[in-house]
Amino acid sequence: MKLSMWILAYGLGEHVIESGISEGRRQLTGARLYTENNNINPEFVYIGTNKMNLSPVGNDVAKSHIFSQEEERVFCISGRDYIWLDMKDMSEAVNRIIDIFDFFYNWSENLKDRVSKGMSLQELLNEAYILFKQPLIVANSGFGMEAQAGGGDGPYGDNYNISFVLQNHTMPIETIMAL
Repeated sequence: MKLSMWILAYGLGEHVIESGISEGRRQLTGARLYTENNNINPEFVYIGTNKMNLSPVGNDVAKSHIFSQEEERVFCISGRDYIWLDMKDMSEAVNRIIDIFDFFYNWSENLKDRVSKGMSLQELLNEAYILFKQPLIVANSGFGMEAQAGGGDGPYGDNYNISFVLQNHTMPIETIMAL
């Protein structure tokens, strides 16, 4: 399973002190230690500290006020996306990030196995909702709702689309036309 910097930030939770995620592509397959001589591969998140030379990556991470602090801090970088962590121990950060990759890989493999054995779409959404804690809706090619999880917990206030789909079992025409 490929992860994004958004998923890493979610998994790192309270350790995140600053992030700059503009791309957030779901392309990460693993983690590497950052060195000045790295051939930067977009499939990896690189982990280093503010005591390293970041000029080779030309990233916004070096522009952060944290980069110039005296106290050592750990960063994660992928492409133009970065996350600063409230961690001083790079080993701890590496282990935590590897744990996140392992967790999502095992979760994904478990679901793939269960789907191959007949797990329903509704069961799949229910499992995903437990993890992501966000309403999930699957629509068919006619924009009709096929399954949903977590939608009954509303109200969704400003999220007109979710409220509309839950009430009408289809997407609003304005949303369909915008696609």
